[in-house]
Amino acid sequence: MGCTASKNAEKYEAIAEADHDPDNLPPMEITLLDFLAGHMLRTALFQFEDAMGPWVKATMQQHFPDDPAAVVSAVALEEQRCALAKQQSDLSTRREALQSQLRTASSVNRGDLHKQVRKVESEWRDVKEQLATLRPPQLPAWIEESHKGIGRAMKPFVTADARWDAHVIVSVMRAHLRDIFSLEL
Repeated sequence: MGCTASKNAEKYEAIAEADHDPDNLPPMEITLLDFLAGHMLRTALFQFEDAMGPWVKATMQQHFPDDPAAVVSAVALEEQRCALAKQQSDLSTRREALQSQLRTASSVNRGDLHKQVRKVESEWRDVKEQLATLRPPQLPAWIEESHKGIGRAMKPFVTADARWDAHVIVSVMRAHLRDIFSLEL
């Protein structure tokens, strides 16, 4: 094993000394055992994630159900957000159409078209401000509880529809092991 390590160390030194030109890099040998170990580990992690992810999510949902009033509020907020986004899109389309007309319009009609463009742009800014003032959607209760078991940097990736990796699954299970998962296992 020491021999292989010293051979690899020499190769890494040669790589570091190379001019970062792929043609100058020396070939690196990977044993079949190392390759298969890496492949098997990755395969095993994927199987663990596929098996445990949905079960952990379902268990968390079962133990931390959403408040019906919160669900109704979230749906209303999302409908409002969608309506404003559609209105903003329609105003953008209208602005583009007016600008297209402005390019081919006679000098008599240009003043009126400029006023219409400014009005549409003003309405678009108002809609944009309304969208910005909407509060962010409230997370489901089970997601908030799941977030208690993970670090701050991982929270944006732990959502209801995301694929949870092994780290997230184990972190959530560890955080709720005594209260939830010990009873389920």
